[in-house]
Amino acid sequence: MAKILVYASPCSQLYPLVPVLQRLENEGHDVLVKASAGAMRLLHQANLNVSPVSDNVDFFVFDDWKSENYDSSLKTFIETLVERSPYELTDMTGALKRSKADLALVDATCLGACIAAQAVGIPTVSWAADLVPFPAQGIPQFGQGLPLSKSTLSSIKNWAMSSSASKNFSQGADEFNEILLKYNLMPISDFQSWFSKLPNLLYFTCEPFEYSRPWPENVHLVGPGIWEPERWEDEEPQLEDDSREVVLLSLGSNYQNNEFLLQNAIAAFPSDSYQLIATACSVDPSVFADAKGAKIVRFASHLKILKKASCLICSGGLGIVQKALSCGVPVCAVPQFRSQLEVAQRVVNLNVGTRLDAKKITPSALAGAVRKAIGKKKNTAEIQSVFNSTDTVSACMQVIEKTLEQND
Repeated sequence: MAKILVYASPCSQLYPLVPVLQRLENEGHDVLVKASAGAMRLLHQANLNVSPVSDNVDFFVFDDWKSENYDSSLKTFIETLVERSPYELTDMTGALKRSKADLALVDATCLGACIAAQAVGIPTVSWAADLVPFPAQGIPQFGQGLPLSKSTLSSIKNWAMSSSASKNFSQGADEFNEILLKYNLMPISDFQSWFSKLPNLLYFTCEPFEYSRPWPENVHLVGPGIWEPERWEDEEPQLEDDSREVVLLSLGSNYQNNEFLLQNAIAAFPSDSYQLIATACSVDPSVFADAKGAKIVRFASHLKILKKASCLICSGGLGIVQKALSCGVPVCAVPQFRSQLEVAQRVVNLNVGTRLDAKKITPSALAGAVRKAIGKKKNTAEIQSVFNSTDTVSACMQVIEKTLEQND
């Protein structure tokens, strides 16, 4: 049996991988997880052996939500990843030496940890828990959630809108390449190409949710990761057994400055017509003292609520969106930054929900978008079938086992 070292930050990136790590443990492998301090309780409850990443790594906070537009948020996000990478490199190198691991499992956005694993030469599997760019002919520039081009005019429009995003993916590349070259690794042209060069990438989605294209040989579409913790039983909101529509709203695992989303939902969905259930996560529920019948907790089992929900409202996190669609629940996405705009566009592409501009949100606009999304319930059947027929854990295990075998 193998020793497997897992490196991830922040906690939410680990969610799709947890059942894979549990399977590895059950099959006799020795799994050690290094993750952010905030993940300790969660991973202990999942019966995993966990230790914190270094304080130097955990110190970094992603505050790209403060940016005024997508371009500036992308620039800030990449800058933070690059600034964090030398500390990850040191941390991961030390962990590899101490653990004498046979295989490394690394979050693709932990740039320094990925470098450390490749520099040591240890067999490595990486993973991406969010949508990431894989440029291809006919696929819109990743970032702003641009629609597929259906005419020359729309292609020109997409090109005009995407030029700045393309430039921003080059931010920090020169600084990062200095680290890559120091460890005799091939430099990157920009951060769009990073994911195509990582070894054995587990990509937690699948077609037709993701655009069909010629996939790089290193990329394995393993399906959605819909695992969630079971630590919040004491906060589980009780659904009333009546005829009102159940609307679930999630503010996301990490702070995103999106309290406005819940504030508008409280005004949009009166309790005499809807059951509004919201998970505020990093936002104190007491902030919403005027909830007017809405049930607001920090955390809850989304899967339990989705079994009765008519619609999910969220900012467009890949995990929660795929979770809703796997339950046949349409989505109203109100994206702000990172991959959220791309996820929201995939929802529109499949006609399984709606996309609302965060800057134009009002209670009436949100209510209208949700009603329109609920009307697309029948359209979720195809993607629900695809998601539920995909054995994500087994797909991941095949890649991991094959990588281990190549090292024998």
